[in-house]
Formats: sequence, structure tokens, C-alpha cells
Amino acid sequence: MTFNDALRFWPMIHSASNVAPGTRRRASTFGALTVVLFPLAFTLIGAGLGLVLSHFNVAFAEFGFDGLLFFSTFVTLFALVACIFAIPAIEIAIHFGKAGWLVAVGTGVCLALIMYDWLFDYSTNTVGTAVFGTFGALFGAVFWVAARLSTPKAFVRGDDA
Repeated sequence: MTFNDALRFWPMIHSASNVAPGTRRRASTFGALTVVLFPLAFTLIGAGLGLVLSHFNVAFAEFGFDGLLFFSTFVTLFALVACIFAIPAIEIAIHFGKAGWLVAVGTGVCLALIMYDWLFDYSTNTVGTAVFGTFGALFGAVFWVAARLSTPKAFVRGDDA
């Protein structure tokens, strides 16, 4: 199997078109659940570790886990709000056959930068823009991979199967 053969099943832009609504809904639901549960798992793990370490009076580790909890809680809330816009976006993209991984990553970056502008007034902070853009790309990719693995027929074109 060549590299091009492998890419047929992981489309960059073009995907299956005219997919049934139930199939589209399944892909978007699994993608959204994964994107929200991914940082939530880190939040819960951090909370558990913080409780265990505070039981043993480890103050320095407690401070570190408080920062981790704040960060992962913020990311979880951010992902939850972003999914409100990502679910209709992926359903529309699947409907028109343009639901490749590059489209999902680009949508993730766009949603992250829009939310960054909305939350922090975008004051031309290149570090904030880079951080939010990177997280948007990461979560867009995670969203797409989860949707693709849960519902392959929503993404693999009939002529490629």
C-alpha cells in the first residue's frame, strides 16, 4: 500500500457526500463528545491527584495541581462552547462532501481565534493568538479523528472504498 492509497481513507478535503442524516449526527456527536471528554479527563485526574497529595500534606504539588485544574477546566469549558459551533459546521461539511481533516483543523483554528477575540478582545497578542490557534488545530484534529473512527462511511467516498 502506497502513501496515496492510505490517504484515500483519510481525506484531506473531499469526503463522502449525501450522507444520511443519522450518520452525520453520529459522526458529529462522537467528535464533540471526544473533544469535551478529552480535557475533562485531565481535570478529573488532576483533581484526584490533588486530593490524594493534599491528604499527605504535599503543599507544593497541591499548588501545581490547582494550576492544572484551572487550566484544564478553562479548556473544557472552551471546548464545550466551541462544540456548539463545530457540530453544525461538520454536519454541513459532511453534507456537501468537504469534511476532510484539513477542513476540520482549519475550522478548529477559526473557532479558537473567534473565541479568543470574543474573550480577550484580540489585542494583537501574538502569543495568545498562537496558543489559541494551536489548541484550535489540536482540538479540530481530535474532533475529526474521533468522528472519522466512529463513522467511517461519513468520510470515505464510495469510489475510494
